[in-house]
Amino acid sequence: MKLSVVIPVYNEEKTVEKLINSVLAEKTLKEIIIVNDGSTDNTLSEIRNSKHEIRNKDTKIKIFNFKKNCGKGAAVRKGIENATGDVLIIQDADLEYNPNDYQRLLLPILQKKTQVVYGNRLKELKFKLWGVNKTSLPLHYLINRFLSFLTNVLYGSNLTDMETCYKMMTREVYQKLNLSSSRFEIEPEITAKILKLGHKILEVPIQTKPRSYNEGKKIKAGDAVRAFFTLFKFAGLRNVFKKTWFLFVFIICAFLFRQSFGVYFSQDDFFRFKMSRVEDIISVLNFFSFKNSNLYGFYRPLSINIYSYLGQKIFGLNYGLFHAFNFTVFSFNVFLVYKVSWKLFKKKDMAIFGTLIYSLASFHLTSLSYLSAVEELLVAFFFFLTVNLYLNKNNFAILTFVLALLSRETAVSLPAVLFLLGWRKSLKFSRVLPFVFILISYLFARWYFGLIPNGSDYIISLSLKSIVNNYFWYFLWGIGAPESLVDFVNNFKINESFFQASPVLGRLIILFLIILLVNLTIGLVKTAAKSKLKNMPWFFIFWFVITLSPFIVLVNHRFAFYLEIPFFGLAGLFTYLVYDFKKTKYLFLLIFFLLSYLTVNYYSKTYWAINRAKASQKLIISVRGQYPVLSRGSIIFFKNDQNYQSPSREWGGTSTQAKNALSGCNALNFIYGDESLQCFFEDDGFPNLAEKNKIVYFKAVIN
Repeated sequence: MKLSVVIPVYNEEKTVEKLINSVLAEKTLKEIIIVNDGSTDNTLSEIRNSKHEIRNKDTKIKIFNFKKNCGKGAAVRKGIENATGDVLIIQDADLEYNPNDYQRLLLPILQKKTQVVYGNRLKELKFKLWGVNKTSLPLHYLINRFLSFLTNVLYGSNLTDMETCYKMMTREVYQKLNLSSSRFEIEPEITAKILKLGHKILEVPIQTKPRSYNEGKKIKAGDAVRAFFTLFKFAGLRNVFKKTWFLFVFIICAFLFRQSFGVYFSQDDFFRFKMSRVEDIISVLNFFSFKNSNLYGFYRPLSINIYSYLGQKIFGLNYGLFHAFNFTVFSFNVFLVYKVSWKLFKKKDMAIFGTLIYSLASFHLTSLSYLSAVEELLVAFFFFLTVNLYLNKNNFAILTFVLALLSRETAVSLPAVLFLLGWRKSLKFSRVLPFVFILISYLFARWYFGLIPNGSDYIISLSLKSIVNNYFWYFLWGIGAPESLVDFVNNFKINESFFQASPVLGRLIILFLIILLVNLTIGLVKTAAKSKLKNMPWFFIFWFVITLSPFIVLVNHRFAFYLEIPFFGLAGLFTYLVYDFKKTKYLFLLIFFLLSYLTVNYYSKTYWAINRAKASQKLIISVRGQYPVLSRGSIIFFKNDQNYQSPSREWGGTSTQAKNALSGCNALNFIYGDESLQCFFEDDGFPNLAEKNKIVYFKAVIN
C-alpha cells in the first residue's frame, strides 16, 4: 500500500528541508507531492536541493510551483489531483506535526476499521492559562474546540479536532471530494464533504509542537470566520433555512425576548382586568357599546375588554400564559410581515431579510413585556392581515379593517396605506373607497358618542420642531436605541446618568448605534453610486411617516411599542439600502442583532414596565401576606420606605411608585375582589377620613 504525502508550502525556507528529511525517514512506502504556493523566500531552492539529495529509490517526489500565492486550499487541491497513492495524507511544512505518526494513523485503515483517520491534537490536551504546562495559543485552542463542536452539531459527528492538518484517507474517498476552497477553509470543506459522503472519521491521538506567530504561524482570525461560514455552506443550511426560516426566526425571537415571559402584571393591567370581570353574555356584548361607561373615552373592545375577559377565563392569573399568547400574536405578525414583504419585493430572499430585521428589533420587548401593550400587537395583526388580504384582492380585508379599529383607534391610518399600495401596485383606487367610508363612519361615531381622549391625558403639539424631534426618536428606537435614552440627551450630549444602570451595556449600545448608522450610510452611498436612488422605495418611507402620524403629535405619550406597525417601513427601507451589497448586508444584520441583544438586556434592567411589574408583584405578595383578609371598606395607607433612595424627585418615594405599579387601588380591588377597598399614599398626604378605624398601614418596600 502506497502513501501519498501532500505538502503545501509557503515561505518555509527554515523548516522545509528538515520536514522533507523527516518524511523520508519514515519507513512507509510513499510518494511526496510538494506544492510551493508562490513563496517569496528561498523555499523553492530548499525543496529542489532536498530532491537532489534523495537516495531512497522507492520514494518518488513531485514538485509543483505556483508563480503567485494562491492559498493552502489551492495547493492541497493541486497535490490531491496528482496523487497516485492508495492512501493520502496532508502534511504542513512547519514541523508542528511529526511524520512518525503516519503508521499509527494508517493502522485503522489497514485493519479496515475506517477509510478516514484524523490526527487528534486536542483530545488529551487540557486547557490551562498559566503554569508550567499552560496551553500554547489558548485562543486558537478555544476556536478549534468551537469549530469542532459546530461540526458535530451540523453534521452529526463526534470530532474533537476538526481543524487538524493530519487528515488521512483512502483513494476512494479523496477522489470523490471535488474540493473548491483556496485558503485555510479547505480544512472544514474536507471534513464537511467526508461526513456528507457518510464516512466515519476515526481520531488517533498525536503529539504536536505548536509554533508562535514570531516563528512563522500564518493562520489568522479571519480564517476562523471563513471556517465558520464554510461549515454552514456545505451543510446545505441555506436551502434548509429557506424552508424552515420561520422556525429559525421563532426560536431566535423566543431567545431574544425571553425576559418578557416572566414579567408580572402592573399598572393598567389591573384596571383592565377589573373592568372586564363580568359574568353574563349581556355584559360581554356591552363591551361593544358606544355608551359603555367603563371605557373612560377609549373604544378598544377587542384588545382591552375581550382580551382581558377571555384571558381571565382561560389563563386565570397565570401571567406566563398571557405572555405566551402575546408572543404567539407577535409570531403571526412576523409571518404576515413576510407575506406582505414578498408581495412588495417580489424576491423571497429579500422578503426574508426584511422580515429578519423587523423581527429582531429590540423595541418588541416593550410590547411583549407590558401586558397592556397587547393592543399594539393585536392592531398590528389585523393591520398586516388587512394589507395582505387587500393585495390578494380578498374582500375579507374590509372585515379585518373593522377588527383593527376595534383593537386600537390608530388603525385609522390604514386607508392611507392602502392608497399608497394602490399607487405602488397600480391598483384601482376605487377599491379603497369602502375603507374610507368605514373610517368616516367610525370617526363620526366616536365624535357623536363623545369617545374622544381627554385633552389632559393626551397633550398635542403641532410644532414642526416637536414633530421632527418625535420622528427622530422613533427612528432611533426602531434601530435599537433604548426608549429611556430620550430622557438623557440634551443638545446631542448624553448625560452620564444614562450609563449608571449598566456602564458597560450603555456604552456598548452607543458604540453599536454609531456603527449601525455608519453602515446604513455606506449602504446609502453605494445605492446612490449605482444610480438606484431614483427608484427609492418611497412607499416604505411614507409607511413609516403615515402609520406613525397618530402618535407623532403627542407630547407626553411617546413609547417604543408604538412602532409595531410603523417599523415595517424602516425594515423595508433598510433592506432596500443594504441587500444588494453582500458584505454590507451581512454586517448590517450582525450589528443590528448584537445591538438588539444589548438593548434588550438594558431594557431588562431599566424598562419602566418591567420594574413596575417587579414592584407590583412584591407589593401584592407582601400585602396579601400581611393582610390575608380585609374587611369591606378597608382603607390601605401606603407609607414610604425610609431606607429607599429615590433616583430623582420626580419618581417620588416608594408610596408613589406603589401607586403607579398598582394602578392606584385597582390592583387590590381586583386581587381581593372588593370594590369597596380604598388606597391612599403617603406622598399624596394623609387623607382626612372619618372612619379612621378602618385604616390599615402598609410600608411600601419595593427593593
